[in-house]
Amino acid sequence: MHLVCAHPTAIHELEVKCIIHYYLNETKQQGLILHPSANLILDMHVDSDFAGMWHKAHTHLPYNVLSQTGYVILYGSCPITWANKLQTAIALSVTKSKYITLSTATWDLLPTCQLIRY
Repeated sequence: MHLVCAHPTAIHELEVKCIIHYYLNETKQQGLILHPSANLILDMHVDSDFAGMWHKAHTHLPYNVLSQTGYVILYGSCPITWANKLQTAIALSVTKSKYITLSTATWDLLPTCQLIRY
């Protein structure tokens, strides 16, 4: 069985672009609907992926050993800032990757706390 996802061609790229263009055109009147909660609590959710792109076949690519950082900061159950990016340092363990993610997210959380306080 031949999987198209494993071997995409230029026609597949064109088809995906057409689908995305159609979707964006048909949904341009819609938006993100948020339902804020009555209690205005500042909350943060973080997650990391330890060297998720590492593959034995691609060990020569330096970015493959980097872990992924993801977080979202919520205020009143509504997202106010979020990020998903590669870490800049190479984590040597899952724990180290999670500490890097927590540290990165805290750099965004602390100024937000100051803004909310005033």
